[in-house]
Amino acid sequence: MKVLILFILSSLLFSCSTQKNNIDKINQESTINNRIIGFIVETKSSEDLNLSEECPFLIRTKTYSGKNITMYPINLDDKFKKDGIPIRFTYSISRAMQPKNCNCNQVVSVSDVTILRK
Repeated sequence: MKVLILFILSSLLFSCSTQKNNIDKINQESTINNRIIGFIVETKSSEDLNLSEECPFLIRTKTYSGKNITMYPINLDDKFKKDGIPIRFTYSISRAMQPKNCNCNQVVSVSDVTILRK
């Protein structure tokens, strides 16, 4: 009988100890790291990019490591689609397919977009 009581008590103690899930912290850190500044580029007026109907607007930016990248934003609001405006935004890499004739490094989903002063 004592063994049964010890078994039940020990199983209760071990079942109550759970490890803290750090997924929220990881997601929060990746969001902070993906807050960046870039410039909107209209491909129709830019000679160095491929002229394309599939991606009329791109974002040119520099990552924290100093690498220049060009992003194709899949959900950029129309009020931000003006050539040359500087923006600050948060992005996440998208699983959407890169348009066929689009000269970009990454397809991204943007959020928290704000226009910066020139």
